[in-house]
Amino acid sequence: MSVASIAASSAKPGLSTPIKWPTEPLLGVASISLPLAGLDQLADQSKDFLAALRRNESSGEMELVSIRKGASLRLSDFVNEYDFAGYRYPPADGWRAVHRTLRTDESFADLARE
Repeated sequence: MSVASIAASSAKPGLSTPIKWPTEPLLGVASISLPLAGLDQLADQSKDFLAALRRNESSGEMELVSIRKGASLRLSDFVNEYDFAGYRYPPADGWRAVHRTLRTDESFADLARE
């Protein structure tokens, strides 16, 4: 939410009726919902990335990470079948290019299997 949208919305009358969930979950201030947990701060880093200050779920420490816009995740946050040594992408698997990009974003290009 931008400061300008908060200021503009605060000049309007307050909510007088309940919101309509799930069709209209937000009224008043325009915002974007992101499926990210543990965030303390989130900001634009560039046209492709968000800068996120978040709490590491395992250690509890704060960390500053980059998250590709539109992805809403970092591959290193998850363990999945793509990480298993013997895994091979099926022919025409649409995730191969996505995983290669996300691993390269996190400086793990050597793990971006062909």
